[in-house]
Amino acid sequence: MEEFDIGVAWCWEFDKEMVSELERYVHQKGLSIYQIAPYNLEETLGKLQNNQLKFKLFLDRASDQNEEFERLIQLVKTLGIKMLNDFDKALWSSDKA
Repeated sequence: MEEFDIGVAWCWEFDKEMVSELERYVHQKGLSIYQIAPYNLEETLGKLQNNQLKFKLFLDRASDQNEEFERLIQLVKTLGIKMLNDFDKALWSSDKA
């Protein structure tokens, strides 16, 4: 099984630079990162479902831009992977202000 410290899903062209900077920073700290973009989404889903891939932490930069990533987010939640920016929790907390 491959295990990464951070999994990051992204699909928006303007996120490319941010994700590259995040990857550089994560590597400087001695941590590992796995990028999920449209080109490897299906492969990543298969690996997660078959316990071939694991993340300690997950950052979603894609599901609000591309509904194809919603399956990934649901799977990440089902597997109990901690999400940095859980959209459902953000909505709940914003309603409390």
